[in-house]
Formats: sequence, C-alpha cells, structure tokens
Amino acid sequence: MATGWMPSGADATLKTINWDTDDIRLVMLLSSYSFSAAHDFLDDISADAAVNGTSSALSITVASGVIDIADFTITPDTAQTVASYMIYQHTGTESTAALLFFLDSAKVSNLPLSTTGAGVSIVIDNGTFKFLSLTPILT
Repeated sequence: MATGWMPSGADATLKTINWDTDDIRLVMLLSSYSFSAAHDFLDDISADAAVNGTSSALSITVASGVIDIADFTITPDTAQTVASYMIYQHTGTESTAALLFFLDSAKVSNLPLSTTGAGVSIVIDNGTFKFLSLTPILT
C-alpha cells in the first residue's frame, strides 16, 4: 500500500472534519498491520499492530488551501520497529475515531524506523504543499 487517504477518511475530510479544531492524532504502526481500504475507525487496527503510545493532538494550521502539520515528537512505550503511520480523528472512543490518512515510506523518508522507547521526531512534508494542498497551481 502506498501513502494515501483512507476512503472513509477522504469522505470525512470533505464532510465533517474540521482540521482547525478537531483533535487529530497519529498512531505508529508495525509491519504486522495489514492495510485494508475497508478500515474506517481506529478499532479496525488490532492492538498488536499498533505501537503502544500515540501522539497528543497534532498542531495543525489551515491557510490558503493548505493543511500543515507541525513537526512533533511521539514517545513509544517500548522499543519496536515502526513500518507506517495512520492519522486519525481522536474522539475518545476507538469505534468512532475516524481513520483519515495512511503514511508509509512513500511519503515518510525514515520508515521503517527502529525505536528505542525514547522520543521519535515526526516530520510530515515541510515542502510547499505541506501535508495537503487544495491550492491549484496556476500557470
């Protein structure tokens, strides 16, 4: 699987997600996570496929049609090898926490990543288009 929107996450982004105010988080996934486009909520990811420890709410800026996620640090509970990330809308209940975007080595250069139980810096595209750009390129 390559980096991209979860089908239900794309729908939610267009219909209900408020990137300015919603609690958006990231969970690190092990290679045992088996991607499925049918996964729509956090409870679809088995506990043994997720690294213990998730991010707190991400710092997100929305301006001029661009969504930018600030660099942040996440601390896994134990040493493990991270194969991918999932961005999701945190609701406090896994069965309603919408999966939004799957990130693997196609978008993140340091994957797979071996953790030591210490903080891991996460950088999601600091280029022109940041995490997501809806701004057309006019020529």
